[in-house]
Amino acid sequence: MRRLLLKLPLLALWPHGAHAQTRSDALRFGVITTTTVQDSRKAWEPFFADMRAATGMPVQGWYAESYLDAADALVTNTVQLAWVSSKTA
Repeated sequence: MRRLLLKLPLLALWPHGAHAQTRSDALRFGVITTTTVQDSRKAWEPFFADMRAATGMPVQGWYAESYLDAADALVTNTVQLAWVSSKTA
């Protein structure tokens, strides 16, 4: 049962799995900057490198200055994932 529960999140990727392999688009991960874009990029790049290694997909960082920018990027599919920390609130 535990194995099944651990694999359930992978089902969310199932319909996109075959499509993602044929697409050359990168997975874009949004980050709300708490300092500068350069500082955020420096802090997040190791995470993106790990994501690239783990998924085999190209992963790009996308940096927003506000929650509104991040939410808009998610709604318009500019980014597919986002880290929205409460630190900037």
